[in-house]
Amino acid sequence: DGEIQYFEFHTTFNRLLDQSHMPNLSEREMDGLVHSLDSENRGAIGYTAFLAAAMDPALLHESDWLARKAFSAFDMDADGVVSVAELEEITGDVVPLLEGPAASEPMSPSAPPSPLSPTRQPWSRPHSPARGGSSPCASPRGVPVQGPSSPKVESVKGGSHHTEANSGKRFSLGLVERTVGWGSAMASSTIISLLHRSATSDKELTFEDFQRMVKEEWKLRSFYKSDIAQCGYLLAYKNSCFVINPSAEISSVLQALDEFGLSLNGILLTHLPVDYVSGHAELSACTGAPVYFGAQEFGVLETLPDSSLGRAATDDTKIPMADDFYFRPLATPGHTSGSVSWCLCALNSDDEDVLLVFTGSFLLNGGIARCDLEAKVSGDPRLQVQPDILRRSIQKIAALPSDTEIFPTACAGSLVFRPGEALLQTLRTTVKKQKRCNPGFRQAMKSSISFGEYMNWVSDSVDFPPYFKACYEANRQPWSERRILFDMDDPMVPQALRKAPSAFAVPKLDASAFHAASSNPGVVIVDARSAVAASRVFVKGALSVPLDTPETQVEDFWSIWLGMLLPEDPQLLLICEDRDLPDVLGRMQHIGCTEVVGALAMNAWYALAELGASRPGYGLASADGQVGVSVVDVVRDASIVVVDVRSEVEFHGADIGIFDNSISCCLRNMVKEKLWTNFDTKKKIMVVCNDGFRSAMAASYLIQEGMNVVVLHGGLESISRDPEVNHLLLHDDFS
Repeated sequence: DGEIQYFEFHTTFNRLLDQSHMPNLSEREMDGLVHSLDSENRGAIGYTAFLAAAMDPALLHESDWLARKAFSAFDMDADGVVSVAELEEITGDVVPLLEGPAASEPMSPSAPPSPLSPTRQPWSRPHSPARGGSSPCASPRGVPVQGPSSPKVESVKGGSHHTEANSGKRFSLGLVERTVGWGSAMASSTIISLLHRSATSDKELTFEDFQRMVKEEWKLRSFYKSDIAQCGYLLAYKNSCFVINPSAEISSVLQALDEFGLSLNGILLTHLPVDYVSGHAELSACTGAPVYFGAQEFGVLETLPDSSLGRAATDDTKIPMADDFYFRPLATPGHTSGSVSWCLCALNSDDEDVLLVFTGSFLLNGGIARCDLEAKVSGDPRLQVQPDILRRSIQKIAALPSDTEIFPTACAGSLVFRPGEALLQTLRTTVKKQKRCNPGFRQAMKSSISFGEYMNWVSDSVDFPPYFKACYEANRQPWSERRILFDMDDPMVPQALRKAPSAFAVPKLDASAFHAASSNPGVVIVDARSAVAASRVFVKGALSVPLDTPETQVEDFWSIWLGMLLPEDPQLLLICEDRDLPDVLGRMQHIGCTEVVGALAMNAWYALAELGASRPGYGLASADGQVGVSVVDVVRDASIVVVDVRSEVEFHGADIGIFDNSISCCLRNMVKEKLWTNFDTKKKIMVVCNDGFRSAMAASYLIQEGMNVVVLHGGLESISRDPEVNHLLLHDDFS
């Protein structure tokens, strides 16, 4: 029928694995694979998506006949060359794998919803498009999608998927990296410009150019961390290789270098971030590569294992790649006082062509970063960046050729950008697109006064999450005092760096030790078990932040949510499955939470109950009643109070719907202002959100207040798609 149905793929793929004497994929691995291919959420895999995933650069390189066959498929008019239009015709259907709208929660009541509609998120379970707005800066399905959900960054031609099957790690969104291949990594015009070493050359590929493209003479890989909405990059040409803005989890970068057989020539920092922990020092220690940074970005040298590896870059700095390509910094202060953007340039007849630019976090796809954070987080008013400085930096980017591609580090859902802007869930954009769709970009083209007013209300009305301070301090910590931020068992870590102290060295505690530690002042218990597990047995005083909910295999924004809800400088006790501990610790290190007192040994549950430290958890309600009780019976109870913890913007269009007479109480506001004091404690409370993630967190607070709580298992998404119970929801626009 022209499509591969899920069951067809499952059956055939596992049969081929059997014939090759390879182990079958687990159900989770198989689900992740087929849903990453089903980019349009049709319940089947289309030809283009299958072709994109199946193309193997090595195979095409070895077979001239096959390569010419592939070239003829691109050369649709048979004129002997592949034009930009032809290249886009083939790869255009793949680009949506990267794209899908997303936005922050508008801080102004007048902020309009985006007209864009979401695409399916990768690795999600069947019938769960776009995971329903569970970002701390969330928007819903039907309006701009939730904040930092994961862009589609699947390999299109070549590369390897670092999944559980080949990395040995738990299947997850944040720590499992997806590689980016040619078809979706760059625009077609950029690919041709790189191959021709010119931004102004004829936009056509000969067969020889096509072979170079397929061989990936240029390699671009993204290392996307959905839990912190951050993306680092690897760019390699021939034997020259650079990494831009690595996060603390560097093993995926080391694995890519090993896969390509490349040495790292340099690490390019656009800035020292405030919203995640950078891995530049660890990566330099592992590879011996120098770290390049803007001359005004102070504090980098002290973080390095060898200060001689630090390179402060000025406007005249040129960092050579192979042939006539080089990187040069473009001073773009604004997000931080020393921010730079890194331009990849080619020298042609004494003229410089800027081919692409890595902007870090100062310019995002659809938004601009706040300029007040560095001064607020550091407590040093001297670091305050005036809006006009940010405005001039944006104007520098605007002055680049309109087709210049922009690769930002901060992605949709990041908490560093100006609230109220609709970020696009794409890892790449162009100057032309930003002039058209980025409101901050357009404001920067106006007067200084107008732009100042546009930015200054943020400083007056929007705070920052506590974990920003931990990230700021960790990124400026001297190497001698720095805790090693990787797993000592990771085979990619050099033996010389296997030393204490490590953020992964967490003791397992029995029940009595755990109970005693929990009574210490400043200690917070974080329960990362699934929502179902937490509902059965709940540790008193714990904050439930489940890795798994019925609608998400691993919650995309786990680290951001945890950082939003934790106090400043917390001492943490962990509850999670033993297999999940490295994943949880890795996600916590991304936001600077490394002070972990211990983790509860999973065989200690019975003894914990005897100590009176645990109790039955919250109740569960589900659409079909197979988990907990039927939601129909719950809502018929006149004494029930439905508390909807989604953000206000999620009622625009009411795509999923809401329960009649429910109380809207955004989770962030509920926790910050302790709004549960307004609830009737004599009544049973059913907590709802889109997918069950925020409901579980809210329930843990309400249980501690002695309330009788029921959580809607699977969230409102499970209700909205079930015709038997969908009538319980109202679908008007409640904006």
